[in-house]
Amino acid sequence: MGDIKLLAMLAAWLGLRQTALVFFLPVVVGAAYGLLLVVANSRRKDMPLANSPFPLEHFSSCAGLLQYLSR
Repeated sequence: MGDIKLLAMLAAWLGLRQTALVFFLPVVVGAAYGLLLVVANSRRKDMPLANSPFPLEHFSSCAGLLQYLSR
C-alpha cells in the first residue's frame, strides 16, 4: 500500500492537475522497464521472471520530483 500513500502525499504537495501526470508517467516507465526485464530474462534460462518483481515507488518518486522541479 506504499504506492497509494506516496501518491496521496504527492497530491497534497503538487495539486491535482500535476498528480495526474505523476500517476501516468511511472506506469509508462515501469512498463518499459518491465519489458526490458522480460527481454533480459528471456536470454537467461536459469533465472525465471517471476523471481524479479519491482515496485513502482521508485518511478513515482522520481516523477514527483520532476514535477516539483518543473513548477
